[in-house]
Order: sequence, then structure tokens, then C-alpha cells
Amino acid sequence: MKKLTLILLMIFCITPIYANMYYTTYIEGDPIVYMPEEGQIVKKGEILVKFDSEDLELRIQALENSLKECEECLKDSKTDISRAKTLHERSVISTCAYEDIVCLYDQCKLKVDAYKLDLEYYKAGKKDYTIKAPYNCKIIKRIVSIGSGLKFGEKVMEVEKL
Repeated sequence: MKKLTLILLMIFCITPIYANMYYTTYIEGDPIVYMPEEGQIVKKGEILVKFDSEDLELRIQALENSLKECEECLKDSKTDISRAKTLHERSVISTCAYEDIVCLYDQCKLKVDAYKLDLEYYKAGKKDYTIKAPYNCKIIKRIVSIGSGLKFGEKVMEVEKL
């Protein structure tokens, strides 16, 4: 087992030094809006591939709007609970009506939490829409063209480390 691990480790460490690297995508369906030309030298940190993120931006904006609405609903529900509690203690409203108001508050709170999680997820995914060069390299081959949509894991380009 130790020999196998050592051999695999050596292959993975040596391969990037001498071989060309292929870049694959984590994004599916979104078209490419920018790629450097074949033969072009790209410095570390420069953009290798940029995907159209308009749909993602619209989704994030919609989530932010929905989150604001739910936070307003949560604030209103909180005041409703304090008022309903007082009315329930004075026997003005039934236990069922009071529990309905508490339930509405809990639903609003859950929605706010869900929107926050979704928003965090999509904002974290924004970085996947731009692939930057991890080192100085030369573009050997563009496998897909600008404007084409992609499948998950599809090869995008071949680069050579300089």
C-alpha cells in the first residue's frame, strides 16, 4: 500500500511540471464570453475563461429582493406575536388564533434562513464564472469556442506551463 501511494504521489507531482494541462468547467449551459487566442501567453492571475453570469446575477438579485420582503414579513410577524400574546392572555383571541400567528412567524423565519443560505450559495458560485491562470502559461488549444454552451466537466482549453 505504501509503495502504491508513493508512486501515485510522484506521478501527480511530476505530471504538471512536464505535461500540458487541460482546463475543464464546473458550469453547465452558460456560454463563454471571453477566452484568450491560441498561442497567446497568459500571466499568472489573468483571465483564461469567463462565462456569461447574467442569469446568476438575476437570480442573486431576485433572492435579495425576496429576502428583503421576508425580513419585512418577519418584522411584522414579530409585532403581531407580542400583540396576540397580550390578547390571548386576556382571552380576547383563541389559542388556535394565537398559534396561527406564531406559526406564521416561524414560517417567515424559516423562509429568511432559506433565502440567506441560497444567497450565500449563489454568491459563492460567482467565482466559478471566471477561471484565472494559476501560473504563467501559453494557450495551446481552445477546445470550445466563444459563445458555446458547455456540459459539466467538458474540456475548455489546453495550456502549457511556462
